[in-house]
Amino acid sequence: MSMVNCSECGMRFNKKIHSCPRCGWPVELSVNGVNNSKRGIVIRVIIGAAVLFIAAIVLGLYTYIQNLDRSGYYNDCKWGMSFDEVAEQLDLELDDYDGTDFIYTYEENYNFKSDVNKRTEYWFEDDALNLIEIKIENDSVGYSNSSLLDEYKRKLDFLFGEQKNVSEPYVWVTEKSIIILKYMEDDGISIIYHSKYD
Repeated sequence: MSMVNCSECGMRFNKKIHSCPRCGWPVELSVNGVNNSKRGIVIRVIIGAAVLFIAAIVLGLYTYIQNLDRSGYYNDCKWGMSFDEVAEQLDLELDDYDGTDFIYTYEENYNFKSDVNKRTEYWFEDDALNLIEIKIENDSVGYSNSSLLDEYKRKLDFLFGEQKNVSEPYVWVTEKSIIILKYMEDDGISIIYHSKYD
């Protein structure tokens, strides 16, 4: 026997009866009311899950942006680190270097850009890191130097705030560093991180 609750008075009765014996409410409205309430619960659960999902994404983005290193250090190499400390930080073999004036790394097809290569030089004075220069060499026909400069200007603006210069060289001053973005004399751009206290 199929039973239904009256959506008007709550009495339970046989669905084959056309109306509620207590209040006379039509059975069709009671049956539809049961279906509508189930549908309403499902809709409320879906909306609640969507709101929680969006809130989690917003919280994740907020946390990511708050945790960005805005101090001006590059590659977590802090000013004053020794040659050996930087080599260890970069996981480099010291046998490859003759002196202790600078360390460099080289990446071909940097950021998956064909014929765009990156040379990063870490310079030391009295065994203390005091300058990092990133040279992005552009041998590509697919990227212009101005498009590379604009791309890195946007990235540095995002990290360190918009700088004041309207043309290059662009300069950012952070808590720990001075950062300069400019064209190189050869094809490419240069990003120089320098200790603010030198």
